[in-house]
Amino acid sequence: MKSSLLILLLLLSHLTPITRADPLYQICQNLGNYTTNSTYQSNLNLLLHTLSSNGPITGFLTDTEGSSPNQVFGRALCRGDTIQSNCASCLSNAVQDVVQLCPHQMSAIIWYDDCQLRYSNATFFSKWEGDL
Repeated sequence: MKSSLLILLLLLSHLTPITRADPLYQICQNLGNYTTNSTYQSNLNLLLHTLSSNGPITGFLTDTEGSSPNQVFGRALCRGDTIQSNCASCLSNAVQDVVQLCPHQMSAIIWYDDCQLRYSNATFFSKWEGDL
């Protein structure tokens, strides 16, 4: 019995720890850069917080922060069969990753298996964009 327990513990100690999912895809759109501590960055931070906090409630949220020329448009979208806790986790990861993968970009999109997050300094609500 002790040997079985010891073997089980040894096997468990060699397992790779579970890590969060990497993005499937991201686009750092070339629509300009913002500077650190700028009004745009403050608006972006507010927007990302709102999208990750309120997006999981319905699985879809659009929002806008600020006014021109520092206005930021955003969308959070979770897959329809994603439970609320997974949606929340996915959007939280998206917020963290998008600012690291697209630093100082005024427009970016990031996809995961369970969610998508997008923000831009140009409105994309109700607009067809065949090519990003």
